[in-house]
Amino acid sequence: MELYFTSCATGGEEVYNLSSERTLSLIDPGMDINTAYPLILRPERNVKLILSFDFSSGNPFETVEKAADHCAKCGIKFPKIDGIKPEDKKNPSGCYIFRGRDAPTVMHFPLFNKDNCLDKTEVYRIQFGTLKMKYTNGEIEKLLTAAKKNVVNAQQKIWEEIGRAAAASP
Repeated sequence: MELYFTSCATGGEEVYNLSSERTLSLIDPGMDINTAYPLILRPERNVKLILSFDFSSGNPFETVEKAADHCAKCGIKFPKIDGIKPEDKKNPSGCYIFRGRDAPTVMHFPLFNKDNCLDKTEVYRIQFGTLKMKYTNGEIEKLLTAAKKNVVNAQQKIWEEIGRAAAASP
């Protein structure tokens, strides 16, 4: 039996004959960098715009920064993740737009931010930790309200970026 997969280490397709190999270790990029960017960034998809919603309770830029590092290592076009101030990691804005030359635009939305949590960003992060498994109805409502507010606050920017992406398409 043969297994085909794309490897960023070689930049191409590799074939493994499982009958001659004892062990083959693969890792899902979603587990490696905690995001599915590699799945959508295949060149044939010609992605122009990515809406990136970050729901982690720690560094709100961790997933997009890891995606940028992964793409750089693998030769995948991705914008530079820059312009983030140190204080943004503790109290981010609701929307960040990263653009690159010949790369998709990434609109990144930290769930807990100063626009939808006001001065309680850290309180929300603690209350809604990534590993928390049970939520009360009130907590679910509070979480949904924050997520909805995040999109509503950025609605105009989202439409503008969709228009920009559509205008740039052939």
